[in-house]
Amino acid sequence: MPGQPCPWVQHGRSSVPEEVQGELLISGEELKNAALTGDHLAILPALSGPTQRAAANFASADNSRSPRFGVLLRFQDPQHCYLVYRQIGSSSFVRISKVVNGVEMPLATTTIRNPRRNRFFRLEGRAEGTILTLDLDGKERLSVLNATFADGTLGIILGSKSTLAHRADDFNAVVE
Repeated sequence: MPGQPCPWVQHGRSSVPEEVQGELLISGEELKNAALTGDHLAILPALSGPTQRAAANFASADNSRSPRFGVLLRFQDPQHCYLVYRQIGSSSFVRISKVVNGVEMPLATTTIRNPRRNRFFRLEGRAEGTILTLDLDGKERLSVLNATFADGTLGIILGSKSTLAHRADDFNAVVE
């Protein structure tokens, strides 16, 4: 990643993430997307396993261009993974999806109010057996059964239709 490396913490060790799509930067000790539209993904390739938990604090710079913030679970490649995310804008919701051959298929969705601009919220995704769970600010919002992906690595996603830099901080990940 451009700029200084961003250590992520998992089981007390730190690891440098690997960009797999888009461009992410470290600025002011926060992860930010570059001024480019689209999805920006980074993973922890050294961490892999069937039981996973990943969480981060996210802040939106612009709620009007449908930004999304989330974590990747059981990531194989950008075409095959689970997405656990919050989308903001005129259609504001949290969602658990699977991506197969590059096609996103929602597994569970619920509407939710937009957060305040530039105010952090915490999103966590978990994969345990066939159960996928999304927590928002410490409260479970979604849970679904799906057995498409049994293993993989994990990571983070910042996506937007605008060129503003959204923010992520305090990412942590656990794989068992």
